[in-house]
Amino acid sequence: MDKKGVLDLYCGAGGMSLGFQSVDIFNVVAGVDVWEDALKTYENNHSWKSIQADLSSEQPQNLSVSKEDIQIVTGGPPCKGFSLAGERNESDDRNQLVSRYIDYVEYFNPEVAVMENVVGIKSMDLPEYSNGNVVDYIYERYEDIGYTIDHKTLQANNFGIPQTRSRVFFIAVREDIGTPLFPSETTPNEVQSVESVLDQDFDNYANHDKTNHSEDMVDRISQLDYKESVYDSYSEAWKRLHPEEPAPTIKENHGAPFVHPFEDRVGTPRECAAIQSFPNNYEFKCSKSSTLKQIGNAVPPKLASHVAQAVKTIY
Repeated sequence: MDKKGVLDLYCGAGGMSLGFQSVDIFNVVAGVDVWEDALKTYENNHSWKSIQADLSSEQPQNLSVSKEDIQIVTGGPPCKGFSLAGERNESDDRNQLVSRYIDYVEYFNPEVAVMENVVGIKSMDLPEYSNGNVVDYIYERYEDIGYTIDHKTLQANNFGIPQTRSRVFFIAVREDIGTPLFPSETTPNEVQSVESVLDQDFDNYANHDKTNHSEDMVDRISQLDYKESVYDSYSEAWKRLHPEEPAPTIKENHGAPFVHPFEDRVGTPRECAAIQSFPNNYEFKCSKSSTLKQIGNAVPPKLASHVAQAVKTIY
């Protein structure tokens, strides 16, 4: 079978691309994003084309990517307006990027399109979408352009990733190709704990920059039991990880995504990337705060690989 060319839209630091490239029948052609920092990381770790473009306004024919080279379109449109964490904003312009993503699918007419988003998208109602429901709109758009569409919420920890990260995946398959398929969950003994990932030497890898805490902060951290936060019981930030359990969802959390289970400090970007399932030699570029954002926004590569394996079985 000839390799299937992949176009990764809203590629960020490259988690989705890395996952699809790991499956033998896929070959990433290009990644596209507007965020310069993330593209620097993307270019540093991948040999294929990276394109800086604002997909909310850029026309697909201007991407310098041939339609004939693309059989798979992937992407995770920015989703802050859909998020269940914090206030949801129906007027957030980023909500329109789901529509733009499908515009690109319509133009490239791939055999399969894979879109990842936060779970909150399933309950978001926007007046300009169909009867108000975003999922209904997505289904109607895909069906109108000749695709069979299905979606499923995937929990990262059910796929050997030590993190309770839930994301919804929409898989659309062109009607002449087949029907959507999703990956099966791993068996319990394959599920990793935080300790299994953090119990390694990161000192010789990039992005392992430990925070220089004040003495007062070190003292406060030292008093934390597992799953306790420096702030309050409801905060996921500055919470000490339990070594035998998965981490909460990795996100920026103002430079302190979690407190290390065994050391009196917050986790490093390298440790966050490991929990996200990035390989240790995957080097993130730009500032520490930017790196944490890139890691927190990324699709876990191992989860993307499981999704890619399911897409492979469609053929």
